[in-house]
Amino acid sequence: MSKRYLALAAVIFTLSPLPLWADDAAEDNRTAEDNRTAEDISARMQALETALATQQSRIDTLEAERRASDERTQAAQDEAQELKEQLAETRDSLDVLITDAMQIETRDMLSVYGFFDVTFLKSFFKQKNSLLKTQHPPYSTFMMNNINLFFKSELTQSLEVLLETGLSFAPLGHETHLESYGIIDGKHVPGILGELDKSYERVDTSVPGGIASRSIRYGSISIVRAYLDWKPLDALNFRIGQYLTPYGIWNEDHASTVLLTVFYPHVMNWDLLPETQLGLQMYGSVFPADSLKLDYAVTFSNGRGPIDTVMDLDENKAVGLRAKGTWSHGDWKIALGGYGYYGKYTDLERRAEIYLNADLTPDETSGSALGSRLYTTKKYKERVLVSDLSIAWKGLHLFGEYAFRQLEFIKHPAENPNYQFVQNGNIAERYVPNSIGRTFYAMLSWTLPLEKWTHVGVTPYVGYDGHHNDFMTDWYYQKTMHVGLNVRPSPYVVVKTEGIVDLFSERLGGRMTSIAGQLAVSF
Repeated sequence: MSKRYLALAAVIFTLSPLPLWADDAAEDNRTAEDNRTAEDISARMQALETALATQQSRIDTLEAERRASDERTQAAQDEAQELKEQLAETRDSLDVLITDAMQIETRDMLSVYGFFDVTFLKSFFKQKNSLLKTQHPPYSTFMMNNINLFFKSELTQSLEVLLETGLSFAPLGHETHLESYGIIDGKHVPGILGELDKSYERVDTSVPGGIASRSIRYGSISIVRAYLDWKPLDALNFRIGQYLTPYGIWNEDHASTVLLTVFYPHVMNWDLLPETQLGLQMYGSVFPADSLKLDYAVTFSNGRGPIDTVMDLDENKAVGLRAKGTWSHGDWKIALGGYGYYGKYTDLERRAEIYLNADLTPDETSGSALGSRLYTTKKYKERVLVSDLSIAWKGLHLFGEYAFRQLEFIKHPAENPNYQFVQNGNIAERYVPNSIGRTFYAMLSWTLPLEKWTHVGVTPYVGYDGHHNDFMTDWYYQKTMHVGLNVRPSPYVVVKTEGIVDLFSERLGGRMTSIAGQLAVSF
């Protein structure tokens, strides 16, 4: 019994340490595993700390760079502001210098430019003995109608001087008197026309030169305009001197290179308005909208007179008002204008008088035996209205003018002997009557779109120009049709060709057909 217990105790004793050893081994394994996990975590933490430190270092670096950039930006802004202030001061100083320079140095600055034209004309007359041959060249001819020189000086920013002169071969060839023949049954009867029947007279300006010099033909110089402009504002400017009357389309801008046709329209050729005036003008422009411009001009001058550029022969001053509106939008440009003129023309003779008694001794009862008298030989008042319209779209241009003139005599002059008529074998005593003149023209041109192929401008045109004045009779009129072509090889040169048909009363010769060409040059 005891042996069995001992054996059992031995077995128990032998087996009992095994679970304890197994537990310890497991515990050791867990400890080692935990240690490895802790080391991994520690390593990862160290790596993260290192990365964090690196990121923090980069953040610190970027922050430092940002602060430096802000400092540089602020410095740049401060420098820019300083430069702006310096620039403003420099501009102010420069404006002062420019003003001083213009007032001092540019007084001597002078611009010289001008234009001229060479014209060829060949006319064909319906009637063999047409009266028109006395006013137009009967043979093909070359002529120079315009040789104009401009002298311009800008004294200051607001003061400007302009002088335009016209050079001419005139009075060479001027016919001072046309010999008029009285023809009865095909034969000339001398003396039948009285004063008209005198010798033909024509001016010849040929003069011999000096010793060993060639002979010359002198010409003439006309003063087209000469004035001073004061331009303090766009809307308010002043002009004093001789200026071009501000009417229509061509009068103020009359260069041959600008004019579309070979010759000026009838409204200018027939002098329905004075080409120039001597006096004062106020003018300006306002811009009520981006696409709208309004121009105006007020004129105050001597008006017309036989010597209006030298002296006014009455106290009446001519007045005029110009208004024009221009609308531009895209390819469209429309301009509408008008000018009204009122003035009086006076011609007189000044006479010196010596007052005598019956015994031919000086009569000094009035204080002096010497006196004067003004004797009016011609006087009339005139009212003129002119309107103009221009419509342009791309290369198309439609434009025209209408003029109405009413002339009313206060002192009727005797009619020019060249226009008197024979009545019952005697020269009729006639006086120039009151009259109304009307002129209208319209032109259509098209500048061909050739920019892709050439720089040469090509502009065909057609037009009508009519004039009627009852100065003499109701049958006195002129109707003109134009068909032409402008070729512009450069902005300064224009070559024109034109066909012209003029219709007059049969009494004056009926139809006259002309071929004209012109070379116009600006320089």
